[in-house]
Amino acid sequence: MTICGSSAGGHLALNMAMTMNEPKYQPGFEEVDTTLNAAVVWYPAVNVNQKISNILFSADGESHCRAAQLEASPLHAVETCRFPCPLKFMVIQSASDMLTPVEETRDFVAALEKRLGREHAFIAAECDKVCYLEVPRARHAFDIMHDVRSWLCNAAQARFLEHAHKLHRVNSIPKFSRVMSPQRTQSLPVGAGLELLGSAETA
Repeated sequence: MTICGSSAGGHLALNMAMTMNEPKYQPGFEEVDTTLNAAVVWYPAVNVNQKISNILFSADGESHCRAAQLEASPLHAVETCRFPCPLKFMVIQSASDMLTPVEETRDFVAALEKRLGREHAFIAAECDKVCYLEVPRARHAFDIMHDVRSWLCNAAQARFLEHAHKLHRVNSIPKFSRVMSPQRTQSLPVGAGLELLGSAETA
């Protein structure tokens, strides 16, 4: 399962990815498995600053508001959350963004890679890598306009998700099955599904 989001939706997607299977965030369905395999976020809000927290939280005390502010900020929560491997992240950030500063996103990506690398040092090195794509001179919500930049970012997103799905399939196969039947881990060509769909429509 993969979650995607942009801007405020990217903030929600990151928070969901960073609170998987946390009972306190699953009231009434604590036993439900909410594991994700990948997360793709576009120009996310990674730092809930004081201005945003005044809108989101109607806290009774300043200390409570500050605690809620930090808890809702992926930039700060990255040090305390739990990450099961191989959860993979892709972050697409507009370099000239006035709403979600690129500096904060860079700090978040660096902290995320550091945390994943420390948490899963005994697993494959690919688990601690965050796919970070910074679009030069792009502004917030640049992908609304269909141009070369948005097209390339969408293509990169598709390749990332295909790769994440392939890793999920490989990791889902028992080790003895990989030894006995290595061909099971091979994936279809990218255009195979479209070809099958076209032949079905003409039939």
